[in-house]
Amino acid sequence: MAPNIFSLEGQNLRFNSVADIQPHLDALAANNEVTEIRFFDNTIGVEAAAALAEVLKTKKTLQYAGLDSVFGTRTVDEIPKAIDSLLQALLTLPNLHTVNINDNAFGLSTIKPILPFLASHTPLVHLYLNNNGMGPIAGTEIGKALAKLAERKKESGAPALESIVCGRNRLEAGGMEGWEQAFRANTSIKSVRMTQNGIRIGGIMQLINGLKHVKGLEVLDLEDNTFTTKGSKALANALPTWPELKELSLNDCFLGTRGFAAITEALGAGQNNKLEVFKFAYARADENGIKLLADILELSLPALRKIELTGNNFDEDNISVTKIREILDERREAAGVEEGDENWGIEEEIDQESFDESDEDDGTVEEEEVDDSELRRADAAEAAPVAADKDKKVDELADLLGKAEI
Repeated sequence: MAPNIFSLEGQNLRFNSVADIQPHLDALAANNEVTEIRFFDNTIGVEAAAALAEVLKTKKTLQYAGLDSVFGTRTVDEIPKAIDSLLQALLTLPNLHTVNINDNAFGLSTIKPILPFLASHTPLVHLYLNNNGMGPIAGTEIGKALAKLAERKKESGAPALESIVCGRNRLEAGGMEGWEQAFRANTSIKSVRMTQNGIRIGGIMQLINGLKHVKGLEVLDLEDNTFTTKGSKALANALPTWPELKELSLNDCFLGTRGFAAITEALGAGQNNKLEVFKFAYARADENGIKLLADILELSLPALRKIELTGNNFDEDNISVTKIREILDERREAAGVEEGDENWGIEEEIDQESFDESDEDDGTVEEEEVDDSELRRADAAEAAPVAADKDKKVDELADLLGKAEI
């Protein structure tokens, strides 16, 4: 059945008072079969949020709540009250399986109202928490809340959590304790996208320790976090535990030559023969690594159809790249797909501006030196106290989070 959508998406409306939003509430109230609401890119104040919440409580058919980018220009005093009203309403909706609260500046100071919802809304299957300014302390609490959710799902027999998007949140290594718990508990997750979180080696290893418990994982996107050889080897050791894996995205992850080789060797073992997409642009793979990938492609990765490899330490007219291109072209033709389909073949160009130029290698430094230098920086960063911990106000907020009932 086609979704019944109520949308104000992209209209750039500003709702301060009840009067501001009332005409739209009347329209929503009249829709007795609504399955999706979309409020993206409008801004909702405290009074308007409370009024919207009262209407939402009556929408028991609702399955998708699009509340992404709805607090633009709102203050740190307004946002917690507004989001609390909305999430309290969503908690009453038994069919609400997808919640999108991307692009809202929650940060540590406004995360507290979100925790009870994440720990309690057992119908939740798909969660979008991208670009919310969390930081490691709030990130840890989010992970712990999701671990609690898994317990409550099990108790109630609710469907499992299947997908999480939580990128651009500066979770860092300090935020991975909670996420390790989240993945140990939510073992039926199929898709994890945690890009651009500043996670370094220790955090990567902790994250992977949690993900090892997710045996049915199909999509893993950790773009723009720092692996180096240690993290890459940890990932390589975990790969056999994910036989259903279809997409592995490691763009700009500083794998290094040895790290990429370890991952490729693990893929060559044949335990990931359902892999369709492999992304490793700007990952510092070298000619030996790409040759190894070319050698295992036919036997060990029969489903692979798409590769991103721009910005590594080999030319794109390298003989191994040519071999890979030919194999992928043959597979595309066998599938009856026309040439030029973006879902097939080798991605020739990636938008370089999306990658950190400071991470690019000019080829003059040996890999051992690069890896050891990065390891030292990462270890120092992990050993140092989180900057936020030094701030008295943040300490107080952390104490409040610890007292939150979830």
